[in-house]
Amino acid sequence: MPGTNGSAVEPAVTDRNELNQQIPAYVDAIVASVLDEPRMKHLDRVQLPNRDVIIECIKRLREVLFPGYFGKRGQVTAENVKFRIGELLLELSDALYEQVRPAVRLNSPITAEKMGRNHSTGLR
Repeated sequence: MPGTNGSAVEPAVTDRNELNQQIPAYVDAIVASVLDEPRMKHLDRVQLPNRDVIIECIKRLREVLFPGYFGKRGQVTAENVKFRIGELLLELSDALYEQVRPAVRLNSPITAEKMGRNHSTGLR
């Protein structure tokens, strides 16, 4: 590895025990950094939306918007397009409800410990 004057810089020789002793300090520094970051305040809250479920919802939405172009080929016909779009919208409604609900709670001051039924919306 070149140094500032072009000479090679040798890496510091460290044994395994010395490295293991340094790990707690690194862990503490990383954790402090995470906890000090305002955008990481979700850690004590309810679950975040599931990335894989959201991706599946986008795929289903594309099937709704462009029937026959996305999804399994030959699955949508003139006879079943109404049924298929209705089926997709029901699937989307269920999946998005379960994913959006925690995200909405994330923006509110309700933590996982304080969660209960919201009397104004009926949501649990």
